[in-house]
Amino acid sequence: MKRSCIVMFVLCFLPFALSAQYFNPGTDPASVRWNQVRSQHFRIIYPRNLDSQAVYIANALEYFRIPGSASMEALPGKWPVILHNRTIISSANTPYAPKRIEMITTPPQDNEDTFGQDWIDQLIIHEFRHTVQYASVDRGMTKAFTYLLGQQALPGILGLFVPWWFIEGDAVVTETANSQTGRGRVPAYEMKLRSQFLERGIYRYDKAVNGSFRDFIPDCYELGYLMVGHTREEFGRETWSRVMRRTGNIPLMMVPFSNTLFKETGYGKSRLYDHITSNLYNIWFSADSSLSLTNLSKELHSKERFYTNYTQPVIIEDGRIIVLKKSIDDIPRIVVIDSTGKESILFNAGPLTDDNLSSSANLLC
Repeated sequence: MKRSCIVMFVLCFLPFALSAQYFNPGTDPASVRWNQVRSQHFRIIYPRNLDSQAVYIANALEYFRIPGSASMEALPGKWPVILHNRTIISSANTPYAPKRIEMITTPPQDNEDTFGQDWIDQLIIHEFRHTVQYASVDRGMTKAFTYLLGQQALPGILGLFVPWWFIEGDAVVTETANSQTGRGRVPAYEMKLRSQFLERGIYRYDKAVNGSFRDFIPDCYELGYLMVGHTREEFGRETWSRVMRRTGNIPLMMVPFSNTLFKETGYGKSRLYDHITSNLYNIWFSADSSLSLTNLSKELHSKERFYTNYTQPVIIEDGRIIVLKKSIDDIPRIVVIDSTGKESILFNAGPLTDDNLSSSANLLC
């Protein structure tokens, strides 16, 4: 009886000694055995069969640590890096609480995300820049908050005040500036925004940032690359460093990111967006006016109420078209469209890890 009372007493007070953490369990089976390799500033945690790749990543991160921090004037401390190779999804992220870089080493099937660059090199450059962004605000009042709130404080400040287009746009600018490729070097990367500007006009800032149910909106990577890059070009490469440092030093100041941006450039977030997009529109409109375009006609007329995207068309022998149909109010479907525009569902695809369709004879993959 005495022993059970002691156990109950410990269990009652045990939660107060624990620290809650956010975590991502990943997709790795329990049978995976993990190794680690340590460098001066990184700890690479990886499945045992990835020894050579883990050593390469550790060396590459150390090599890139100084150039990857340029223009932000902040060097991150030691970071753990977790490698996953048991999934077909090609992705990576750099979360906090607990802080780490998660890399899925499977390269994408197409070249849409890497544009000719080795997949691992792409992840190293892009994801490391996110650690630099954390370090840039880890100062002043924000650093004091970390003593009270732990690692949750830092992503909390970023989430409250720093727009997502800056977070991803700055990383895309870095991957472009520090490699021979990068998404910013490919003309098609501005294709969606350029098409929107010339066909539909410039949307207001809130719509461009938050998205729309009715209209297609390019993502924060594309918008952010142009916003961050053109700001650096016009106002100096150190502009964003000063904005991020002040945001970290005085986060309780009313909208610190936008206020500091105004001090540096004369524009807040929305007015900077108006300034940059109007300049881009003039450049793109002038270039478009000088082109001689061929005639075109629309073969399909969507009657959907919400924005719907038809991609990956495959023409079959009888002239019908098989496409992947995606919309905000429905799951992805593979549909067949006849010459009159009538649709019939071929397959309810549901969540997809890859949008590529290909066909041969009577098979669709």
